[in-house]
Amino acid sequence: MVKCPARHEAWSSNAESPTFSLRYKIRHLLLIIFARKANRPLDDFDNFAAVPEFAMLLKQTLSMESLRTSGLLFGISSAPAHWLQLTSLERHHPLSRYFLSRVELKPMAKEEVRHTIKTSLAGTGVAFSSEVVERVVRTTRGHPFEMQLLCYHLFQFQLARQVDVEVWDKALQATLSDLGVARFEHWIKDSESEDDMLVLKALSVCDEPLSARDIYRSLRTSSNKVSIRRLQIALRSLSERRVVDQIGNDVYEITDRMFHAYLAAGRF
Repeated sequence: MVKCPARHEAWSSNAESPTFSLRYKIRHLLLIIFARKANRPLDDFDNFAAVPEFAMLLKQTLSMESLRTSGLLFGISSAPAHWLQLTSLERHHPLSRYFLSRVELKPMAKEEVRHTIKTSLAGTGVAFSSEVVERVVRTTRGHPFEMQLLCYHLFQFQLARQVDVEVWDKALQATLSDLGVARFEHWIKDSESEDDMLVLKALSVCDEPLSARDIYRSLRTSSNKVSIRRLQIALRSLSERRVVDQIGNDVYEITDRMFHAYLAAGRF
């Protein structure tokens, strides 16, 4: 059991209120869980968007003197699309003045992905083939969560402590199912128009980037005819939300390769 700091908060007149009691229980839980590490992120904070009161409760809990003097460093992590909703100064959100500015995590470099896989497998007796490792590098493009999830499923499908390309498809499909629930279904629901989804579907059919002209031709041959004007609006919207990258002169690709695979598999 963790010994709490000697200094205690003074009990106020509402000390017996349910909220006050809950704050102390959360504080005690945080001290127990985080006692051995000074730095801790509160992951996937956007999952609490449906319960806005939780943000204020968290702010009040972390403001308690026993946590402020505990030596722990807390952070919150969220999907980029929900960050402003949670911490925007324009919305006068209580967390926006409590936590420091946003720090956006960049994708891991290729060598970092390889090193992470190697060190994570050390001592397990399980080995990934070099081809599997390179597929992880190419498919995840260094996205930490996607890499972790894909490697987890690859590890689960090991055969005699070896992970070869024979299990790749099964592991990839299992990963896409999990990512669909955790992220991609929300991305699809957040699409601003039907044209956005038509453009994404056209891009997902091909493994290579497509020009706007090629996308337009693809859409004109389908039952859903999209005008050049509507295509331009959809591409601008998707690019601004970083769902699609413009990688050349009017050439586009889906930013997240896992999302590309998810759409290509018809999982929407």
